[in-house]
Amino acid sequence: MEPIVSKTPGAETAQRIDPNNASIDSQPNHDDPFRLNTAYLTHLASLPPMPKKIHVFFPDKHYHQTHADLPFVQHSILALTTLNPDWTVTVYDDADINEIIRRGVQHHDGLITQEECDILLGEESSSSFPAHIVERSDLARILLLYLEGGVYVDADRLVSLPMSRILTETTKLCLPTFNDVNFCQDLQCTSPGNELYLSIVRAMSQRRMMGGENGKPLERRRGWVRGGELFEMGPVVYNERVMQVVFAGLSTKDMGMVENSYAKAREALEKYGRGLILTKKDKDCMDGLLVDSSIGQCFGREELYDAYGLKPWAEAVDAVWEGKEEVNNEDGEGQGQKKDGSGDKNKPDSGSGNETPETDLFKLNTQYLDHLRSLGSLPKKVHILFPDKLYYENQKDLPFVQHSIISLIKLNPDWNVTVYDNDDVDNVIRGAGLSGLISKEEADILVGTKDENGNILTEAAHIVERSDIARLILMYTQGGFYLDADRLVSIPMSKIVQPSTRLCLPTFNDVNFCQDLQCTSPENELFLSMIRECSEIRMKKGPGGGPLERRKGWSKGGALFDMGPVVYNKNILNIVFEGVSYNNIEELGGYTKARESLVNSDGLILTKRDKNCNDGLLVDKSIECYDRHELYDKYGMKRWAVAVDALWAEKV
Repeated sequence: MEPIVSKTPGAETAQRIDPNNASIDSQPNHDDPFRLNTAYLTHLASLPPMPKKIHVFFPDKHYHQTHADLPFVQHSILALTTLNPDWTVTVYDDADINEIIRRGVQHHDGLITQEECDILLGEESSSSFPAHIVERSDLARILLLYLEGGVYVDADRLVSLPMSRILTETTKLCLPTFNDVNFCQDLQCTSPGNELYLSIVRAMSQRRMMGGENGKPLERRRGWVRGGELFEMGPVVYNERVMQVVFAGLSTKDMGMVENSYAKAREALEKYGRGLILTKKDKDCMDGLLVDSSIGQCFGREELYDAYGLKPWAEAVDAVWEGKEEVNNEDGEGQGQKKDGSGDKNKPDSGSGNETPETDLFKLNTQYLDHLRSLGSLPKKVHILFPDKLYYENQKDLPFVQHSIISLIKLNPDWNVTVYDNDDVDNVIRGAGLSGLISKEEADILVGTKDENGNILTEAAHIVERSDIARLILMYTQGGFYLDADRLVSIPMSKIVQPSTRLCLPTFNDVNFCQDLQCTSPENELFLSMIRECSEIRMKKGPGGGPLERRKGWSKGGALFDMGPVVYNKNILNIVFEGVSYNNIEELGGYTKARESLVNSDGLILTKRDKNCNDGLLVDKSIECYDRHELYDKYGMKRWAVAVDALWAEKV
């Protein structure tokens, strides 16, 4: 490690900006939400050149020497060193990561507080435990890049291209994307003193130190925050700040409302970035910013990770919070912890360390298949949730409406299409409370309560939380199809659904199972399991094992996310497959192998990779990608996380 510095290189000459209040100069296509923040570009241009430094985090700073015979090591860090002889490559172990965090306190700008440092390092008292190494490494990489600049690379990144073929003399920032999912947190580069990185540090600190009950620091067990909060302080904060600082008219919360959003973001960076920002779509382990097909194959990291007992972090964190596993050493490293803190963005082939073949792990659960066979036929019902149940009539002139719900109705005249507004959603929930599917107490928490005069006693949960549980209730009790209102449709159900179909499990690319497009026969035990797990989180994962903490009825964003796509995907993987879980699917080959296995369900389970807005289960390229923005703007609809985060950021 280099000695602690008191000043940020380049900070004396760099033009400082307020990333939250930067002016926007006119650019081509000024109405384009992806236009860049020119004040930020001016700031980038004022920064010093990017230093020839490469930073890698790993628990053993000599692993590239100790395990130099492993093909994975040869084609990752050793290739990085060999291809870039004029660059300094430094491996930081856990102690080094702690030292970087201390530098954040000692910096003249006070990048983080002493209190935050003590929490992270477990130095509040003699009985304190350090934060999970993933939380520490997520902050440390940002601090290090702000202080020193250079390139940060996760240890599991394969490399076949030299920096000289990637970076130019004008490059001040790298923003590659993981496919079209998000900006890569596991591969970053910047000049020192970049205000974007200071903004990221500040946002992390706000969540860590004010995201707990009553604006206090986050709750911890054995030093560890909950998994959802850990995820938020990593890739979520990183992507939020990239969008809010670099781009002029769009935040990451709006990305899902724009078709081909990350492709458009990359196009804008290349077109308007003045050569200051490098971007590329990282498609897989052989096609990305640092690697190409010349590497020959995707070398698996498993043998190296097994040598150090490294596993995905989520399993260990969940176990600690569920009281199933103790953290048993002085560093606070759980058995299931993945110490390099990488975001699992690479999807390498599995190595030889798995005792059970992947094909067996993806084998379908025969008992569950028997259950599906016992269910009735898929009813010809389509359920859609939207604030205006007559929007398809009131907004019928909009091309988006014509090619979504109106097309759905026309293509399927023998199907019953029902739109549920917010009151209908609440009635679905109340009905579940009366039937015992969920408790009356849970129903009251979700829809809110009033006194006999109609005065509000408790406010309702966020509509996203209510709609997430309502769709599961509808699927379990009535069956049929559930579609988000923003789904385009060009294929009739008759070409999709077979007489044997009992369940639909399309995937969003190779990222997860689509929560916004579901189908099932009624009384599917999979959906009952999802409902019960949501109830468990909602009613027992709050302070003291009680209901979730709420402000004005709303739970925190992390819990809201957990009760949506996380619960949905966890239950599918745990129930439908025999050996795959939410925590290991990426290591075992991902959603491609899951779909391949589902094909062998005797026609019971329908699956497809939804690649794009006009290439999926219900849509093909016979139509273009019509934008939903005009419809959403008419109803004042925005991404939910902005409002939720703003509410919880308020001081009480």
